[in-house]
Parts: sequence; C-alpha cells; structure tokens
Amino acid sequence: MRGSLRWNFIGAGTGMVLTFVLSLGSNLLQTTLIRSLYSFVILFVLIFMFRLILGILMGINGAAGAEETQGRHGVGGTLDYVTPDDSEELNGLLKNGAPPESHQEPEDEEADLSFAPLEPPQLVNKNKLQPEELAKAIRHLNEE
Repeated sequence: MRGSLRWNFIGAGTGMVLTFVLSLGSNLLQTTLIRSLYSFVILFVLIFMFRLILGILMGINGAAGAEETQGRHGVGGTLDYVTPDDSEELNGLLKNGAPPESHQEPEDEEADLSFAPLEPPQLVNKNKLQPEELAKAIRHLNEE
C-alpha cells in the first residue's frame, strides 16, 4: 500500500462533512452527528480496503515488471536520448535569413508565389425579378 493514512482521513472527512450538511436540514442534531460519524467510519474502511487492494495489484505488477527489466537491461536500466546538434544549421538560418540548401525545395518556375486575392464566384439568384415586377407584386399583395 502506497502513501499514508492521510488519504483515508481526507476522504472520510469529506464524506462526513457532506453527510452532516445534507442531513442537518431534515434530522435532529444528534441524529445528524451519529450518521456523520457512521459515514466517517464506513468511508475510512472502504478507502483503506481500496488502497490495500490497489497496493497489492501494483506490487504484483511492479514485481513482474522489475524481473523483466533486470533480465534485459540490468539494474537501473535507463534510456538516454540526445538531440542532434543543429547549431550549424541554426547559425546559417540566422545569418542568411533563408533555410540551408539541403532543406530548400526545388523552385518551380511556373509557380507564382506572389499574393493573389481570393475571388469567390458570384452568388446568382435564379428568380431574377426586375424592380417593376417587384413593385407590381407588392401592389397586388397590398390590394388583397
């Protein structure tokens, strides 16, 4: 089991306070205190059992994993990653303002890299009515 009993007390105390607050409005003070105490004891035991089972399962998994690791890598086997040294490339970028030749894409003479604004297609109303026709339709609706 990992940790201390502090987690048991925190969980059980939270349950006790919650039980006290929710029970105070509908019960007498003595009944509320007794139920809160019962809540504390029950939650303390439940959290203790949960942490005990979790500690046992983690201990079994941890022991199996430790045996496998010792067989392959030795005691305290670690992974050591090192990033590649790109200082020359970075210096070239800072001096020239352009990426080095090895990373440049071949230039395509047909591709125009200048700015061109987006030209979306015009929205077309399929029911084009002339202003005279609209006025006639409105007059007709007003007469009815």
